[in-house]
Amino acid sequence: MLAHVVLMLSNLLFTVSSDPEMSMTVPQIIDRWGYPFESHEVITEDGYILSIFRITHGLNSSDSVRTCPPIIMDPSLLCDSSEFIMNPPESSPAMILADAGFDVFLMNHRGTTYSRKHRDFSTSDSRYWKFTIDEYAKYDNTAVIDYVLNLTSDTSLYWLGHSQGTTLGFMMLSERLDYNKKIRAMFQIAPPGTAHFARGLVRIILLIYHITKPLTDLYQLTMGSHEVGISNRAIPQMITSFFCATPYIDQICRGAMHFLLGPQSMSFNLSRWPVYVSHLPSSTSSWNMLHWFQIATHEKLEHFSGKHSGNSDLPLDTAYDLSRVLAPVYIFCSSSDWLVTPRDIEEDLLPLLKRGVVKGVFRVPGYNHLDFVLATDNAEKVFSRIIDIVEKQETDIRKL
Repeated sequence: MLAHVVLMLSNLLFTVSSDPEMSMTVPQIIDRWGYPFESHEVITEDGYILSIFRITHGLNSSDSVRTCPPIIMDPSLLCDSSEFIMNPPESSPAMILADAGFDVFLMNHRGTTYSRKHRDFSTSDSRYWKFTIDEYAKYDNTAVIDYVLNLTSDTSLYWLGHSQGTTLGFMMLSERLDYNKKIRAMFQIAPPGTAHFARGLVRIILLIYHITKPLTDLYQLTMGSHEVGISNRAIPQMITSFFCATPYIDQICRGAMHFLLGPQSMSFNLSRWPVYVSHLPSSTSSWNMLHWFQIATHEKLEHFSGKHSGNSDLPLDTAYDLSRVLAPVYIFCSSSDWLVTPRDIEEDLLPLLKRGVVKGVFRVPGYNHLDFVLATDNAEKVFSRIIDIVEKQETDIRKL
């Protein structure tokens, strides 16, 4: 019996270590595929030191022939820049866009794997974790945009967000109106209006939060904010590799993904789960998680109502006025996405945006929430459309 256990664990360890990208950092993965890489540090107004990663051009071009303005890619909740580079180049969004001529900048928000420094606080200090998406939008986004424009000598750029990253773009432009002129277009992939209509596991979590809110509020007041995430990657790597790579047992992995994100598409490469879980989830603050619960429960995109960090000049609970977003918006969504449902977009997002701002809504059949950035055919179904839109827009600009 013991021999069987040892053999099984040995097989698991072999599976876990079989893909070198599991133990690589984002810079190492980019370099592995031969793309030019730069790392830059950006200091926000409130003292956080962010790392942003740059891919200056694709494999078949050079920096001197860059054809497109820069594009900033903003990841989803509990993710960092790794979500854009975890597949081979033909289905990794950052590499797809670099090969199309973009100057790609990958965002890493405060508290995530690659942005854990502050002028005054360490991550072991609870004061470090006193932030929510309010600060992401107000400080992180604006600092990175200004840094990129100064670095590239451009006056405007493109914005691509996935999930939470889309929300941050809307929040920023609704309150920092001058940044609307700095965004040529926003490509919003799986944008949650409020996540109020989420299905599956997220729906259950929201119901539990609603029932236990008095206890949650008490915990928040007494404990403050702290880190939420997984620091030791070895255990989830082994468990996921076993459940997702073993015949018959892999159905558990498929079922879990279905319950959380939506039905698995035929384009999702389940064999790369060990790579995905070696990089995700990243970390955020407990306040940020509570902020999302608040938004989903109230069905309103609003400022955090809890014990705030003091960085907001607005009353607590103030809703973001998305009618002030003026930059062109392109939305990509799917009816198979259980986190961002069609009802969420149609009722809690589109009616809030100014008429004429949304230039296109592209519905991708069969995609769940992660397929947009991880599916093997996302170049064809998502990013080729983005490239076509930008090429046309750039051609029109040059004609002026």
